[in-house]
Amino acid sequence: MRTSLILAVLMSGLAGCGPIEDERGILLDPRLGSSLEMETRTPKWNDAGLLLARATIRNRTSDSLHLLVQTTFLDADGVPLQGNPSWENVIVPEYGSWNHERTAIDTQAVDYQVQVREGKSH
Repeated sequence: MRTSLILAVLMSGLAGCGPIEDERGILLDPRLGSSLEMETRTPKWNDAGLLLARATIRNRTSDSLHLLVQTTFLDADGVPLQGNPSWENVIVPEYGSWNHERTAIDTQAVDYQVQVREGKSH
């Protein structure tokens, strides 16, 4: 019984160590999982045939969240199309939301990922 309890505690601790992700949204800092909610949308293309990445980030806390957000566009094989996309500094107000939208620069983009990590508050 004691061994099972210790194993259960260890496993629950390990579960919080890696990134929290869904199909397109990835929280790189697991502790953000209790502070925000991220909803990504089905891929959509503009009239020029370029993929639009869209996500909404909702702050579930009474404090502003300082975040870094990055969008990576992927080809049909799931390979990133840019070498190292830049990070955008975002502040989401308490109990507020922020809409993220980026457009691919390559018509080979068929999917995307939005990564979020904790930013620095100044």
